[in-house]
Amino acid sequence: HSLPEQQQGSSCQTILEGGCYNKAVTGPASVMALTLMYLKSNDVGIATSVAPPNNLHELRGLTPDSSLLRVLSASLIRWNSIGYTRAWIYESGFAVPSVATLLFGIDGASTSKKVTRMDHLSPVQQFLLLNVAHMVSGACLAIGFCFAGTQSLEARNTIMAELRGFAEGKLGSTGIVLSPLQLSSGA
Repeated sequence: HSLPEQQQGSSCQTILEGGCYNKAVTGPASVMALTLMYLKSNDVGIATSVAPPNNLHELRGLTPDSSLLRVLSASLIRWNSIGYTRAWIYESGFAVPSVATLLFGIDGASTSKKVTRMDHLSPVQQFLLLNVAHMVSGACLAIGFCFAGTQSLEARNTIMAELRGFAEGKLGSTGIVLSPLQLSSGA
């Protein structure tokens, strides 16, 4: 949707770039608005619309921070579907899209069978794996929100296993070693 010429000169260039909205600026706020509107509603349609896409082409268009936010938001909308196991994070296809887990050989029971070190991957695959790491973080946040106060030992153990993996420089509990650049940048 384009603005008339006289309005374009005075508009905020952060939100509007030319005649288009900057989705990097407006997207996170929109996702949060939908999340708060449909919080705990278990509306599968809305949750699916905010969840990360399940195809590689669209997944490449996400930034890592939006990946985290979209997994967290979709999970909070589908509140009753939040699990507390590693399998929920990696195999449900909901927290981490199944196309990503298939690409890197990740499953809910063990470490990655296809990839052990991130620096042996192409730049595109490294970027996708970074998005997966952020999706895992979003899933852990959702587990934390859902099971806070329940004293669920299983939820605690799942979150701690993923945290230990990240602290060791790996993609959660998958065993995939993150690249030195990502470790030094805190990504």
